Amino acid sequence: MKRRRAFGVAWLVVLPVQLMGNGLRPEDVIQKVEQELKAAKSIQVQFEEIYEWKQTGDKQTVRGEMLLQGEDQFRVATDDQTIVSDGTTLWTYSKPSNRVLIDRLEKTDNAVLPRQMFFGYKKDYQVRLGREETLNGSPCYVLLFTAEKKDVYIVQIRVWVDKERWIPRKIEQVDLSKNHPTFLLHSVETGAPVDVGTFQFVVPEGAEIIRL
Repeated sequence: MKRRRAFGVAWLVVLPVQLMGNGLRPEDVIQKVEQELKAAKSIQVQFEEIYEWKQTGDKQTVRGEMLLQGEDQFRVATDDQTIVSDGTTLWTYSKPSNRVLIDRLEKTDNAVLPRQMFFGYKKDYQVRLGREETLNGSPCYVLLFTAEKKDVYIVQIRVWVDKERWIPRKIEQVDLSKNHPTFLLHSVETGAPVDVGTFQFVVPEGAEIIRL
């Protein structure tokens, strides 16, 4: 899982909205999601990323677990890669190459943080509410984000939000090349216990270390 692509769901926005017949606006749904997840001391997510390439028809599926605490502490683990941040340092470890990249986590608007999957709203999209849908037995609001600028890489995003828990369940994107990444959040647990040292990475013996 490439770090840039895996957290590509960062680009959700709040812009002019359309009012639905029941009085619920897209910004109301987004606000509910923010309130629910910001209130949680930690967030643990079992996720699945399905990436489809338009030109070749190839498909890749990556499964993993993500644990978040605060704004910039996180641990993301898949079969091939582990990404850890303690809020200052970022470790990216590749199991196949047995190599770890160590860098500083910059707190800028361009920082690629997993929590932006929920809170990375940027003013580049128009947002509206679509029809409600049921996803794995859970009724969901569907938010549709459409890029207003031609130079935005992700041109469209659809987000399914659980009506009862106010958490995202599924995120679909379409990029400029019409590739189609989909993120399925099979389990989102708020307030999960966090062990000491979770957001520190211990370099495996014999691993190559690259400091950026």
